[in-house]
Amino acid sequence: MKSVSFYLISVLLFLSSCVSIKKNIDRSGIMFQRGMDSLGTVEKRPAIIHPYDNLKISFYTQATADQEQVAIFNMLNKSGDWVVDEKGFLIIPLAGKVMASGLTVAQLQENIKKLISGYVKEPLVIIKPPVIKVMVMGELKRTGFVELPAEDANLVGLMANVGMTEYSSIKDILVIREDSITGKRIPYQVDMSSGAVYQSPVYHLQQNDVVYTRVSDRYLYDQSTAMINKNLTRIQPFMLLLSLAVTLLTIPLLFKAFK
Repeated sequence: MKSVSFYLISVLLFLSSCVSIKKNIDRSGIMFQRGMDSLGTVEKRPAIIHPYDNLKISFYTQATADQEQVAIFNMLNKSGDWVVDEKGFLIIPLAGKVMASGLTVAQLQENIKKLISGYVKEPLVIIKPPVIKVMVMGELKRTGFVELPAEDANLVGLMANVGMTEYSSIKDILVIREDSITGKRIPYQVDMSSGAVYQSPVYHLQQNDVVYTRVSDRYLYDQSTAMINKNLTRIQPFMLLLSLAVTLLTIPLLFKAFK
C-alpha cells in the first residue's frame, strides 16, 4: 500500500504543477488609502518664482491712455519673455534689477512697479505665472518633458496629466530637485498612497524637477509568473506523458493490492 500511495501522490503533484499561477488581488495602486486626516490642514499656495523661470511681463500706465511712457520697456523685449537669471534676479533695462526668486507673482508685480515708478506715472505691471517644465520618467503612460501652469504644478496634477499604468508604484515615487543656490541635487521619496503627500516638500513642483515612477512589486510578480507559466507550457506535454505513464504503472499495482 505504501508504494501505491507514493505513486498516487506523484500523479497529483505532476498534475497540479500544470496549473497556471493566478494573480493575487493587488491594492497597492489605490491612492490616498491613509493619512486623510492631514488633508484638512493643507492650503493651496500661490506659485513661487525660481531661477530660470520664464515670465511674460507687460508694462502699462494708468495715468493716461497714451502708453508712450512704457513703450521703452515693452519694446526692449517685444515677445514679453523675461527670464529670471541664475541668481534669482530680473534685469529691467534703465530701471535696474529686482529680486524675483522666492516671490509670488503678485509680490514681484508690486516690486517692479516701485522700480519703474521713476520712469512711469501710475505704472501697472501684469505678469503671467511661469510655466513649470519637469522631466518625467519611469512606469507612466507618457514620459519626457512636461509643462504645467505654475499654479497647478504639483505631483497629483502631474500624475493625472501623464497617466499612471496598472504597474506604476505610487508608493515609491522619486523626485530629484536641484538646489538653485548650491546646485546640489537632492532626492525625495514620495508615497502617493497616503494623503500626507500634500505635506511633502516636493508636492509643489519646481523648474527642472525630475520625477521618476518605479514599477510596482505586482509588475515583478506578474513577470515572474508569466515566465513560470511559459516554462510550464513548454514542458506540459512531457509532464502529461509522464503522468500517464505513472498512472498506467499504478493501475496494475492497485489491482494487485486489492486482490
